[in-house]
Amino acid sequence: TRIGGLFILRSTRRLYRQVGSAARIPTARTYPRGKGTCSLPSQAPFKPRLWNADYSQLELRIFASVTGTRWMIETYMDPNGDIHAATGERVFGIPKAQQTPTMRVKAKTLNFGMAYGAEGENVEEQIMTNALRYPELEIRVPSLQECKDMVKQFWRAAPEAMEWKNAVVEIVRERGFSETLYGRRRYLPHIRSGNSELRSHAARQAVNHVIQGTAADIIKMAALLIY
Repeated sequence: TRIGGLFILRSTRRLYRQVGSAARIPTARTYPRGKGTCSLPSQAPFKPRLWNADYSQLELRIFASVTGTRWMIETYMDPNGDIHAATGERVFGIPKAQQTPTMRVKAKTLNFGMAYGAEGENVEEQIMTNALRYPELEIRVPSLQECKDMVKQFWRAAPEAMEWKNAVVEIVRERGFSETLYGRRRYLPHIRSGNSELRSHAARQAVNHVIQGTAADIIKMAALLIY
Protein backbone atom coordinates (compact mmCIF):
# COMPACT_ATOMS: atom_id res chain seq x y z
CA THR A 1 0.00 0.00 0.00
CA ARG A 2 1.42 3.40 -0.96
CA ILE A 3 0.94 6.67 0.93
CA GLY A 4 2.74 9.54 -0.80
CA GLY A 5 6.43 8.58 -0.82
CA LEU A 6 5.92 5.90 1.86
CA PHE A 7 4.78 2.29 1.62
CA ILE A 8 3.21 -0.05 4.15
CA LEU A 9 5.01 -3.39 4.29
CA ARG A 10 2.26 -5.97 4.03
CA SER A 11 3.86 -8.55 6.34
CA THR A 12 4.46 -6.20 9.29
CA ARG A 13 2.20 -3.20 8.52
CA ARG A 14 5.12 -0.86 9.23
CA LEU A 15 5.95 2.19 7.09
CA TYR A 16 9.04 2.26 4.91
CA ARG A 17 10.44 4.23 1.98
CA GLN A 18 11.10 2.72 -1.44
CA VAL A 19 14.46 4.49 -1.51
CA GLY A 20 16.40 4.87 1.72
CA SER A 21 14.76 4.58 5.10
CA ALA A 22 11.98 6.58 6.70
CA ALA A 23 13.91 6.34 9.96
CA ARG A 24 17.00 8.02 8.50
CA ILE A 25 15.68 11.55 8.50
CA PRO A 26 18.39 13.96 9.78
CA THR A 27 18.36 14.35 13.56
CA ALA A 28 19.25 17.30 15.74
CA ARG A 29 22.75 15.82 16.02
CA THR A 30 23.32 15.49 12.27
CA TYR A 31 21.37 18.41 10.76
CA PRO A 32 22.13 22.17 11.08
CA ARG A 33 20.22 23.86 13.89
CA GLY A 34 17.11 25.71 12.76
CA LYS A 35 16.58 23.57 9.67
CA GLY A 36 14.48 20.48 9.02
CA THR A 37 13.17 18.24 6.28
CA CYS A 38 9.83 16.69 5.47
CA SER A 39 8.18 14.72 2.67
CA LEU A 40 4.73 15.58 1.33
CA PRO A 41 2.73 14.12 -1.57
CA SER A 42 3.67 15.92 -4.78
CA GLN A 43 0.11 16.11 -6.09
CA ALA A 44 -2.11 16.25 -3.02
CA PRO A 45 -5.81 17.04 -3.69
CA PHE A 46 -5.83 19.16 -0.52
CA LYS A 47 -3.61 21.70 1.16
CA PRO A 48 -1.24 19.46 3.15
CA ARG A 49 -0.69 19.96 6.86
CA LEU A 50 2.21 18.25 8.52
CA TRP A 51 1.99 16.88 12.07
CA ASN A 52 5.07 15.64 13.88
CA ALA A 53 4.34 13.33 16.82
CA ASP A 54 6.06 10.36 18.43
CA TYR A 55 5.93 8.05 21.41
CA SER A 56 9.01 7.94 23.61
CA GLN A 57 10.66 4.49 23.38
CA LEU A 58 7.33 2.84 22.60
CA GLU A 59 8.79 -0.56 21.71
CA LEU A 60 10.84 -0.72 24.91
CA ARG A 61 7.82 0.19 27.02
CA ILE A 62 5.84 -2.59 25.35
CA PHE A 63 8.75 -4.99 25.91
CA ALA A 64 8.95 -4.11 29.61
CA SER A 65 5.18 -4.54 30.00
CA VAL A 66 4.70 -7.86 28.17
CA THR A 67 7.79 -9.47 29.72
CA GLY A 68 7.08 -8.20 33.22
CA THR A 69 10.74 -7.25 33.71
CA ARG A 70 10.50 -5.50 37.07
CA TRP A 71 13.56 -3.22 36.89
CA MET A 72 12.56 -1.97 33.44
CA ILE A 73 9.01 -1.25 34.60
CA GLU A 74 10.29 0.56 37.70
CA THR A 75 12.63 2.63 35.53
CA TYR A 76 9.76 3.75 33.33
CA MET A 77 7.58 4.52 36.34
CA ASP A 78 10.32 6.80 37.72
CA PRO A 79 9.92 10.34 36.24
CA ASN A 80 13.71 10.65 36.24
CA GLY A 81 14.33 7.10 35.04
CA ASP A 82 16.82 6.42 32.24
CA ILE A 83 16.29 2.97 30.71
CA HIS A 84 19.67 2.85 28.95
CA ALA A 85 21.52 3.85 32.11
CA ALA A 86 19.52 1.25 34.04
CA THR A 87 20.58 -1.41 31.54
CA GLY A 88 24.20 -0.29 31.91
CA GLU A 89 23.91 -0.78 35.66
CA ARG A 90 22.02 -4.09 35.54
CA VAL A 91 23.84 -5.75 32.66
CA PHE A 92 27.36 -4.34 32.97
CA GLY A 93 27.38 -3.39 36.65
CA ILE A 94 28.53 0.18 35.96
CA PRO A 95 26.86 3.09 37.82
CA LYS A 96 25.23 5.75 35.68
CA ALA A 97 27.77 8.41 36.67
CA GLN A 98 30.63 6.25 35.37
CA GLN A 99 29.07 5.21 32.06
CA THR A 100 30.90 6.30 28.91
CA PRO A 101 29.28 7.10 25.54
CA THR A 102 30.40 3.67 24.33
CA MET A 103 28.69 2.03 27.30
CA ARG A 104 25.47 3.92 26.64
CA VAL A 105 25.49 2.90 22.97
CA LYS A 106 25.97 -0.73 24.03
CA ALA A 107 23.08 -0.51 26.50
CA LYS A 108 20.78 1.20 24.00
CA THR A 109 21.62 -1.33 21.30
CA LEU A 110 20.95 -4.20 23.67
CA ASN A 111 17.63 -2.75 24.80
CA PHE A 112 16.18 -2.35 21.34
CA GLY A 113 17.94 -5.42 19.98
CA MET A 114 16.54 -7.77 22.60
CA ALA A 115 13.07 -6.31 22.11
CA TYR A 116 13.38 -7.12 18.41
CA GLY A 117 14.76 -10.64 18.94
CA ALA A 118 18.31 -9.75 17.84
CA GLU A 119 21.38 -11.95 18.22
CA GLY A 120 25.06 -11.12 18.71
CA GLU A 121 25.65 -10.46 15.00
CA ASN A 122 22.83 -7.90 14.91
CA VAL A 123 24.15 -6.14 18.01
CA GLU A 124 27.66 -5.91 16.53
CA GLU A 125 26.30 -4.49 13.27
CA GLN A 126 24.18 -1.86 15.03
CA ILE A 127 27.02 -0.69 17.28
CA MET A 128 29.26 -0.43 14.21
CA THR A 129 26.58 1.63 12.47
CA ASN A 130 26.35 4.01 15.43
CA ALA A 131 30.15 4.30 15.56
CA LEU A 132 30.17 5.41 11.92
CA ARG A 133 27.18 7.71 12.38
CA TYR A 134 28.59 9.49 15.45
CA PRO A 135 32.40 9.55 15.02
CA GLU A 136 32.70 12.35 17.59
CA LEU A 137 31.70 9.89 20.34
CA GLU A 138 34.71 7.67 19.56
CA ILE A 139 32.64 4.51 20.11
CA ARG A 140 34.67 1.31 20.40
CA VAL A 141 33.08 -1.49 18.41
CA PRO A 142 33.21 -4.76 20.40
CA SER A 143 34.11 -8.07 18.79
CA LEU A 144 31.42 -10.52 17.72
CA GLN A 145 32.17 -12.72 20.73
CA GLU A 146 31.86 -9.72 23.04
CA CYS A 147 28.47 -8.94 21.50
CA LYS A 148 27.31 -12.51 21.98
CA ASP A 149 28.43 -12.30 25.61
CA MET A 150 26.53 -9.02 26.00
CA VAL A 151 23.35 -10.70 24.77
CA LYS A 152 23.80 -13.49 27.32
CA GLN A 153 24.41 -10.89 30.06
CA PHE A 154 21.19 -9.10 29.17
CA TRP A 155 19.08 -12.26 29.40
CA ARG A 156 20.71 -13.11 32.74
CA ALA A 157 19.79 -9.63 34.01
CA ALA A 158 16.23 -10.00 32.69
CA PRO A 159 15.17 -13.64 33.29
CA GLU A 160 11.50 -12.70 32.97
CA ALA A 161 12.16 -11.47 29.44
CA MET A 162 14.01 -14.66 28.54
CA GLU A 163 11.13 -16.77 29.86
CA TRP A 164 8.64 -14.67 27.86
CA LYS A 165 10.72 -14.95 24.68
CA ASN A 166 10.91 -18.74 24.92
CA ALA A 167 7.17 -18.95 25.61
CA VAL A 168 6.36 -16.82 22.55
CA VAL A 169 8.48 -19.03 20.29
CA GLU A 170 6.83 -22.19 21.62
CA ILE A 171 3.33 -20.77 21.15
CA VAL A 172 4.14 -19.66 17.61
CA ARG A 173 5.60 -23.08 16.84
CA GLU A 174 2.31 -24.67 17.91
CA ARG A 175 0.00 -22.18 16.17
CA GLY A 176 2.09 -21.25 13.16
CA PHE A 177 1.60 -17.51 13.66
CA SER A 178 2.64 -14.66 15.94
CA GLU A 179 0.11 -12.15 17.23
CA THR A 180 0.24 -8.54 18.41
CA LEU A 181 -1.51 -7.46 21.60
CA TYR A 182 -4.38 -6.30 19.39
CA GLY A 183 -4.76 -9.66 17.67
CA ARG A 184 -3.08 -8.93 14.32
CA ARG A 185 -1.40 -12.08 13.08
CA ARG A 186 1.76 -12.77 11.13
CA TYR A 187 2.05 -16.32 9.82
CA LEU A 188 5.52 -17.85 10.13
CA PRO A 189 5.62 -21.27 8.43
CA HIS A 190 9.41 -21.50 8.74
CA ILE A 191 9.09 -21.75 12.54
CA ARG A 192 8.70 -25.53 11.92
CA SER A 193 11.35 -25.77 9.22
CA GLY A 194 13.99 -28.47 9.26
CA ASN A 195 16.50 -25.79 8.27
CA SER A 196 17.94 -24.36 11.51
CA GLU A 197 18.75 -21.00 9.91
CA LEU A 198 15.19 -20.51 8.65
CA ARG A 199 13.81 -21.70 11.98
CA SER A 200 15.96 -19.26 13.97
CA HIS A 201 15.00 -16.39 11.69
CA ALA A 202 11.31 -17.19 12.14
CA ALA A 203 11.78 -17.32 15.92
CA ARG A 204 13.25 -13.79 15.85
CA GLN A 205 10.35 -12.62 13.67
CA ALA A 206 7.90 -14.14 16.15
CA VAL A 207 9.28 -11.99 18.98
CA ASN A 208 9.70 -8.97 16.74
CA HIS A 209 6.08 -9.07 15.60
CA VAL A 210 4.71 -8.93 19.13
CA ILE A 211 6.78 -5.84 19.98
CA GLN A 212 7.10 -3.87 16.74
CA GLY A 213 3.75 -5.06 15.47
CA THR A 214 1.99 -3.86 18.61
CA ALA A 215 3.86 -0.54 18.37
CA ALA A 216 2.71 -0.17 14.76
CA ASP A 217 -0.90 -0.89 15.81
CA ILE A 218 -0.76 1.76 18.54
CA ILE A 219 0.75 4.40 16.26
CA LYS A 220 -1.80 3.76 13.52
CA MET A 221 -4.69 4.02 15.99
CA ALA A 222 -3.22 7.23 17.39
CA ALA A 223 -2.86 8.66 13.86
CA LEU A 224 -6.51 7.89 13.16
CA LEU A 225 -7.58 9.59 16.39
CA ILE A 226 -5.51 12.67 15.53
CA TYR A 227 -6.96 12.75 12.01
